[in-house]
Amino acid sequence: EDPLPSENALRRRLGVSRTTIRKVLGELDQRGVIVAATRSQVQDRQVLPNDYFPDVETMPRNLHIERHFMEWMLRGDTKPGTSINELELARHFGVA
Repeated sequence: EDPLPSENALRRRLGVSRTTIRKVLGELDQRGVIVAATRSQVQDRQVLPNDYFPDVETMPRNLHIERHFMEWMLRGDTKPGTSINELELARHFGVA
């Protein structure tokens, strides 16, 4: 059982904040993928398909909004000249 890289090393390698790294490590610990020992984490078992985070949880917010907006427009819910309110759209797409 090799220890994982430090939080700072993971942060630099992945280009995210330490807060994000800590959240992910905490979730992996809860799922039993890693064991969080004092100041080091080690992989406890092979990763299973159910361990992967859903796309909606890992997709950047701007892509999530863009996808919902395009689906909404393509469904024909709007007509030419329809006034679009950003706050209403954010609430509709669950990103407000």
